[in-house]
Amino acid sequence: MRLSIALAPLFTLVACAKPPPGPDPSVHTLRLPEENVVMPEGPGREMLLTACVVCHTPRYVLDQPALSRKAWQAEIDKMRSAYGAPVSDADAPAILEYLVAVRGSGT
Repeated sequence: MRLSIALAPLFTLVACAKPPPGPDPSVHTLRLPEENVVMPEGPGREMLLTACVVCHTPRYVLDQPALSRKAWQAEIDKMRSAYGAPVSDADAPAILEYLVAVRGSGT
């Protein structure tokens, strides 16, 4: 009984407390920076844009360090197996050639 009497003011405060405010109704949109990055022309470009830009922006692809053919192949394999990238067996070689041409280290 004493416990319920001692806790009564706390229950009153909780019951009378205002709910937290909802989202600000004046906020309607989120503007992301415009990106005008264009992938260089070359064989395999359209396949890369179709398969890789589903998850990565062109800027992300071009900001990667120059990698060897072996490293790019490992990246393609990882994206396909670990992340389910929609790269078919037929398209993978052309995407590899394109990545090596635009971001390859020459080794």
